[in-house]
Amino acid sequence: MNADVFRLIEEIAKRNDEAKYYPLEVFVDDDNGEAYLTCDNGLLFPECSAEWLFSDVSDKEATALLTAFMKSDNHFTYEILCHLSRLMAIKGQLVSSQMDDIVATTDWSSYASNASLLSYLAVKPDGVEWMLRLLDVVPNDARDGLFTACWYCNDVRVQARLLEKFDEWIKEDQTWGGGDREGVWLKHFLGKWISEETFPYERLKNLVVWRFRHEHSSL
Repeated sequence: MNADVFRLIEEIAKRNDEAKYYPLEVFVDDDNGEAYLTCDNGLLFPECSAEWLFSDVSDKEATALLTAFMKSDNHFTYEILCHLSRLMAIKGQLVSSQMDDIVATTDWSSYASNASLLSYLAVKPDGVEWMLRLLDVVPNDARDGLFTACWYCNDVRVQARLLEKFDEWIKEDQTWGGGDREGVWLKHFLGKWISEETFPYERLKNLVVWRFRHEHSSL
């Protein structure tokens, strides 16, 4: 199964001009002898590029990729998971029956969960309610899938709740956002909210200042 999916991804990459920015590599883990697929570019924020590794896949291909993504032993590294998570946020309805079960039965407070799958909430009919609840549940540094779902969600309730959570996480932990992806997500959401005028700038000002100071203090 893994070999078939690896070949499919390689075929997709060959026909996608943008794939040159995401060179693929199969490597074998010295500890378990298992093969894993990776690429050079991971955390792919949705606004960074209209073209990405799976930007032109058919529904049939997307279904095969997402089916593999849902397996706990999918043998994809974090970098590939980023691309698959974005695909899930766009075409997750193709595997909705399986994903609805996964969403309902998984303990999302555990780091053992495949939290990248939560990007599915962007296309789930009751996804807004799940996003609002899981922003209080999913642990720090495991929210990439949830953040991706929030990115594609236009419901102002989700955006407002996420804004509140960023404030809360920073107040609770002054080291929040340091050395992990959470602070980078904040940077991108601030850019989105400012450009789309989702909130008055005065509401965002404290976070903008915090982000500026955080970036410069790490230089």
